[in-house]
Amino acid sequence: MLLGGLLFYACVEDSYNLSLDPAKRNLRKTEIEGPIGAVNAELMKWLKASLTEKDSAKVGDMVKVFKKGEYYDPAGVDYEGVVYMQFNDSIRLDWLKLKTMVNLQDIVFSTTINNPLSKSVHEVEITSQYQPLIIREDADYRQIAFSSAYLDLVDIDIPSGINGSMKVRIPEIKIGQQPFEHQIEFANGTITGSQQVTLNNGTIDFVNNGVNIGGEVIIDSFNDAYVTGDISFKVTLRDFDVISADGYFGQDVVEEKDQEFKFTIFEELQILDGSFAFGDIILEALVDNEIGVPFDITAENIRVYNKEEAPVGNLAVNDGLTIDVTSAVKGGSNGKGYVMVNQKNSNIATLATELPNKLVFDVTGLSNQQGNTGVANFIDRNSMLDVDLSLKFPFHFQVSTYSRKDTIDFDAKKLYGDYVTQASDLEYLNLYFTCENRLPFDAGLVVSVIDSIGAKIGDFTTKEGKKILEGGDRTNPGTTVFTISLTGDQAVDYIAKNAKKIVLETSASTTKDGTELVKIYEDSGLKIIITFDAKLTVPTKFE
Repeated sequence: MLLGGLLFYACVEDSYNLSLDPAKRNLRKTEIEGPIGAVNAELMKWLKASLTEKDSAKVGDMVKVFKKGEYYDPAGVDYEGVVYMQFNDSIRLDWLKLKTMVNLQDIVFSTTINNPLSKSVHEVEITSQYQPLIIREDADYRQIAFSSAYLDLVDIDIPSGINGSMKVRIPEIKIGQQPFEHQIEFANGTITGSQQVTLNNGTIDFVNNGVNIGGEVIIDSFNDAYVTGDISFKVTLRDFDVISADGYFGQDVVEEKDQEFKFTIFEELQILDGSFAFGDIILEALVDNEIGVPFDITAENIRVYNKEEAPVGNLAVNDGLTIDVTSAVKGGSNGKGYVMVNQKNSNIATLATELPNKLVFDVTGLSNQQGNTGVANFIDRNSMLDVDLSLKFPFHFQVSTYSRKDTIDFDAKKLYGDYVTQASDLEYLNLYFTCENRLPFDAGLVVSVIDSIGAKIGDFTTKEGKKILEGGDRTNPGTTVFTISLTGDQAVDYIAKNAKKIVLETSASTTKDGTELVKIYEDSGLKIIITFDAKLTVPTKFE
């Protein structure tokens, strides 16, 4: 029968009273059972409480405090569940730095039509000439989109006495879907029509990284019977504002000198409880690449400074610090790159003893490090290459004597009801303890009872001594189950002494008497659940 004292009272009508006079009541024996309470003592909660109490910023539960572009997360959790302190910063290579991969040079094209009036026809072709827009042998551009560019017709020399028109064509440049062309007229040596044209929102379909410029001159009439001379002019194509590009861009180097990564972790060490330590230092760099170009990103000349701005050494990484960054997929996912530096592959732990608070380094990005693989590159003015830096300090636990005290409500009078007043009313009371230890070391447990003012009125584990809670881990916790049995006399005595709480005192030391560090996971700790059953005599006659 699952029945608690409060539940029992809730079933009684207000118009009835239980008779407590043994001469007036009928009695029957009843078994009751139910939960007493539970304690979930997680190390992460203890850590956060320590940070919250001692940090002047009053960092709460997983609250991130922003400081000068970085954030300080006092108790984050990684994908494995490891608790860590972390500082973040980022480097961004934006369009202004990356567009050097698609810079277009200006074109200056000059031509002369020798004595066109001697020709037998009055339409003379301007011979098409190839003009390179990109001078580099390792590139193969397919198309570029631009928001604006300018075409100028200058130094035009046309003999007087003739009338006609001149048209310039650049078939590789399209405005909308139409190949670009521009025409001017001339009459008796006077030119009409714009000699400067703005090209808006166009594309270039490249031929060998360039375009062909040609056209024609049409002579309509003569003002004199005999006119002689050459027609000459110059075309300039300039100031392309490129907004996107496709093709193979060749290999380029993008450099960012003296990048800074600041962190205040060693200034924050004073907020830690002495039981917690950092067992490792991890520097991670995660690259998110929106550009359709693979890169090798290398950090070099990594200088380490303390808070007084004094150099304390250089970070040395085995085999160097280079990130292989994949290309973004057009219309799909971004490219990625990742590298991790820790005490296994660098001298970062040694440098940490100097209490650094800043790294200064040079970053170099080499595009298309494998050369032309046949996969087209692409880039647009919204493309970014972000390098997110994080400095992680995984928390470890190390104590020679770990102890904590937890309490669970245990109001014996409310548990049984007012009708248990003597030993004969209660046959027995059993308390069942189920303990789950998610720490890799054993712990000891002492159980006692206190009254309403906190005075100790009894020990549940005095006879048997300290209970040993077997150690385990987060996937396979150690489980210890035991029972504390009280006779009727003992249970009623706790009622008489006004028992209010059960006290759970746990104690332990980490491995090898506290000399080894234990990694802290988000669910590392102890969990203790207490339930009970009892057999008592209750009245069934009502007044």
